[in-house]
Amino acid sequence: MARIEEDREDLFGEATAYPQRGEFALSEDEHDVLFVGLKPGMKAAFYFGADPVYQFDGQGKLRRVYREGALYRSQGATLAQLIRERTAEQTTLVRHDLTPAELQSVLAEMRSHLQDIQQRLSEHNLPLLRCTIDANVFREAVQNACQTILDQKEPLAPALK
Repeated sequence: MARIEEDREDLFGEATAYPQRGEFALSEDEHDVLFVGLKPGMKAAFYFGADPVYQFDGQGKLRRVYREGALYRSQGATLAQLIRERTAEQTTLVRHDLTPAELQSVLAEMRSHLQDIQQRLSEHNLPLLRCTIDANVFREAVQNACQTILDQKEPLAPALK
C-alpha cells in the first residue's frame, strides 16, 4: 500500500484496466468530473472526482467505497471502514465495521449519486467529455450499469478478503 496518496491527474489515461471508460462534466465549468470505468462482465467504477468513489462487481453489488478520506470494503453483510494511521515508520489500517444505520447512510448516498447520474443522462444533461468507445454506446452502458446497481435487493458484494 502506498504511504502517500495523491489525486490522479488523468484517471482517464491511467485507468487502462477499464477498457470502456469515460469522463462526464458534473458542472458547467467542467472542473467537477465524473470518471466511469467499465470492465468485462459489467464491473463498474464511479469516481466523483477524488471523493467519493464506488466500485461494483459484475452483478452490480458494491465492493469498495472511498469517501470522506476513508476506505471501505464489503464484508457481505456490512462495510468495513479502514482508516489509515501513519507514523514515520509505518502505516496501519484501523478497521470499524459499520453499524446498520451507518451502512444505510453510505448506501443512501451512493444511490442518490447514481440516481442523479441516471436522471441527468436520460435528460441529456450530463456532458460527455471523452470516452474510449462510441459516445452513445458508452452513455447507454453507464445508464445500464446504474440501473443494475440500483435494482439490487442485496447491495453488497460478498466479503472481500
